[in-house]
Amino acid sequence: MSTWHIRPAEHADLVALHPLMAGLQDVERTLHANRSIGAAMAGGHLEYLWQLTTRHDGLLALAVADAQPLGFVVVIIVDEDDGDQHLVPTARRAGIITDLYVEPAARRRGIGAALLASAERHCAARAVSVMRLTTLWANRAARAWYVRRGWQPYELSFEHRVAAAAADDAPERV
Repeated sequence: MSTWHIRPAEHADLVALHPLMAGLQDVERTLHANRSIGAAMAGGHLEYLWQLTTRHDGLLALAVADAQPLGFVVVIIVDEDDGDQHLVPTARRAGIITDLYVEPAARRRGIGAALLASAERHCAARAVSVMRLTTLWANRAARAWYVRRGWQPYELSFEHRVAAAAADDAPERV
């Protein structure tokens, strides 16, 4: 592969990103049953992310070689509601990485780290001192990769499937 570089995406790039978004989704689908089929959701989800970055001072950045995208990162800036006092003021504004993906053939070349660094620069330029991201618990490789880059576990989410209850089931106990 030729030399690659990182650049901000343009709306016209979304079509070329379809295979990468579908690839990310299909990987996640192997890790959790709640993920849609990649090809079915890629176009709509990319448009959604584009709108999200526009509304939330975000960035969709691409790693590109010979005009072909090799990977991408999406980061948005979020502010906690003024009434939400559970976080210290410096933690109430955060950069949230919603997606990061590098196609398998382009991995182990520093592209993911460069995409992550571009998101960090974007946040730093906006005086954002905290960044967060989530990954599926089953994605051990991603968890280890983030930790090697200095990211620390922050919160742990749990999920529980609830069986549909019939309308006349036993009354709720308090």
